[in-house]
Amino acid sequence: MNVVQMPVDADARLLNRAYELEQIERAVSQGTTTMVSGGAGVGVTTTLGAAASHARAAGRRVVTIAASAWARSNISQLEPLLLLVDGSDLVVVDDVHRLQPPTVDALGMALTDLGATLLVGTHGQAGSLFERAENEHVGLAGLDRAAVALLVSEAFGREMGPSDPLVAAFHRATNGRPSALRAHLDDPDVREAVSGMRVPDPGMIVQAAARVLPERVQHQVARLDGEQQIALAIVALGGETVPANLLEVAAGVDQMRACAEIGLLRRADYGGYRFRQGSVREMITMSVAPQVRSAASKRLVEAADALGYHLRPSEIERYATWY
Repeated sequence: MNVVQMPVDADARLLNRAYELEQIERAVSQGTTTMVSGGAGVGVTTTLGAAASHARAAGRRVVTIAASAWARSNISQLEPLLLLVDGSDLVVVDDVHRLQPPTVDALGMALTDLGATLLVGTHGQAGSLFERAENEHVGLAGLDRAAVALLVSEAFGREMGPSDPLVAAFHRATNGRPSALRAHLDDPDVREAVSGMRVPDPGMIVQAAARVLPERVQHQVARLDGEQQIALAIVALGGETVPANLLEVAAGVDQMRACAEIGLLRRADYGGYRFRQGSVREMITMSVAPQVRSAASKRLVEAADALGYHLRPSEIERYATWY
């Protein structure tokens, strides 16, 4: 498994998670294997980061890791984890839905033998380990109206309460998902479009975001040459935790740097590249020309085979067959 160290510090704007954090901290303090789940963008990673930070502050030895579907073998999905967790008493693994369920189960048993507690985050299934009644499952929903009001107030520079029409509109438009809220609120064009509405409407906010962001992305992509567009598609198809060395072989450092210079990519903590916003990755994945996607998939498969990565996201193989 490609192992990626997660950031140590949680998002300073972690909101509306006091109850869930209390559940998590109570469970892990008792040595209970714990799973935090929720839809993409709802704040699973941020919540895990906060729990890890609190555990460190309490004196626990914590290692935080993000899982990846890219691996050289089934066994190699597990080995790097066990090397990293040596000497830790709390192991936090994000994105375990990317691992095969037997790997997650084996990890849980191995950590039990080592006397360490497992805390995982997932957007999907996480193995039979979490079907056991003695283990804890904490589900995350979207932010409530009061938390959304704080973020909207910060973005617009004026205090608004939960009942403010603008807050209500953003809450409904994003279902309280922090990532969607930030994508909307951080975009000055979206804020300008919303500010001009006499009566804020959730549908209009979604339409404004759906119009502004694609237009900007299309303009940026048009500035790239053919090889750079393939590199962008490689990063999109490979996923956030694709190994940095695999990206370098498949896409090329210069091409990825060009994509970063125009604002589509940024350097990741683990040394590779990732999209500045998850919504941009989705947009590129869905809208890229079929021949570009096929070329990107083919290069990913060839680079993965050359480097010995035999496990990879299933969509890579599917798209590669189009070539």
